Amino acid sequence: MDQEAYLAGDNTPFHVHNGLEYVTMEGISIGEKSLDIAPGTFEMKNNGTGGVIIDRGTTLTYLVDDVYELLCKEVRSLFQDFLKW
Repeated sequence: MDQEAYLAGDNTPFHVHNGLEYVTMEGISIGEKSLDIAPGTFEMKNNGTGGVIIDRGTTLTYLVDDVYELLCKEVRSLFQDFLKW
C-alpha cells in the first residue's frame, strides 16, 4: 500500500551557521494545544548560542529543560487514562 504525505502551510526556512543547519522555531503544539513556551526560547542569540539545529543524521532531539518538562507534562496528561507512570 502506497502512502503519501500531505503538507500544508508555509515552508520553514533554515540557515547554515558554523556548518550546522538551523530552523526558525516559534513553539510546539500537540494536537490543537500550543505549549506555553516563553517567547524567544528558540531564538539564536547574538553571541551564536541558542537556536534550533536540525540534524537529519540522528534520531535524537534535545530541548531546554523547561520546554522538555512542559512537553512531558502534556504527553502524560494525554495518556493518563492508558498508562501507569
